[in-house]
Amino acid sequence: MAQKKPGQTGEKNDPNGAAGKMNDALLEQANQTRDRIAKIENNDVMGRYAVACDFHTTRDAAKYGANAMQKFAKFVGWSLTTVQDYAKLAATWPDAQKFAKLAAKQNKNGIPLSWSHFVALMREEDAELRADLMAQALKKGWTVAELEAGRKTPTSGPSDNTGTATTDSTAGTAEPVAANPVIAMVSGVAEKLTAVKATCETDLLKTIAAAPAATLDETLTSLQTAREQVVTLHKSTLNSIDVAIAQVEERRKLEAKKKGKPAGKTDKASASKANPSKKSAA
Repeated sequence: MAQKKPGQTGEKNDPNGAAGKMNDALLEQANQTRDRIAKIENNDVMGRYAVACDFHTTRDAAKYGANAMQKFAKFVGWSLTTVQDYAKLAATWPDAQKFAKLAAKQNKNGIPLSWSHFVALMREEDAELRADLMAQALKKGWTVAELEAGRKTPTSGPSDNTGTATTDSTAGTAEPVAANPVIAMVSGVAEKLTAVKATCETDLLKTIAAAPAATLDETLTSLQTAREQVVTLHKSTLNSIDVAIAQVEERRKLEAKKKGKPAGKTDKASASKANPSKKSAA
């Protein structure tokens, strides 16, 4: 068993109080991973990959004990969702040498794919589609948002005509069915919010820790301003979604009236998920 180093479980090194719940093997790995995290640059893909591999190893319950990943996440101060995403990425590309070759490839602008690109690619379960998406992202210089759009419409990508779906040739004169752009848009918003959340969790605190002492006053002012902006944007976004929900409900009533039947009520569980602001405001 690895020996715990002096001060390793102290309040300064373990502000979340997670070390006491770890066995020696997990604690040693967690300290090593925390050191890796501290050295990661903003777009250090291979540095993040090494951390991802560390998280992935915690799935070995025989070595690291039960609920090791949850303890690990608490120890390094990351959300469990972020840690699970990292672990899944390592499982998607388990060969470090092959992943390094992928990370070294450059797009048409001479820029390699970012970590967020690889996270988006990881979400595609089909290996062949994943490889095709990566090839297109490199060839066309896709942003992460464009890659996400390409993942949702893999046969055409974000630049092609994805506005309408083709109809079956046996459908006679049936009117073409339009694809629902709202679903794609809302999904894109959720992906962007998730990416922002991950950036704040993985980069912000590390960047602050490295800030020179002489800049602490302006750093604090900047953070306070950013917080106010986030709160304002959050409220504005929720208000916009509330307005959109109201518009859809009104249209449903009008359409039902045209057909001569009641519109029906929105399922309470679905409405709660679609409009969480009402719950939080209560």
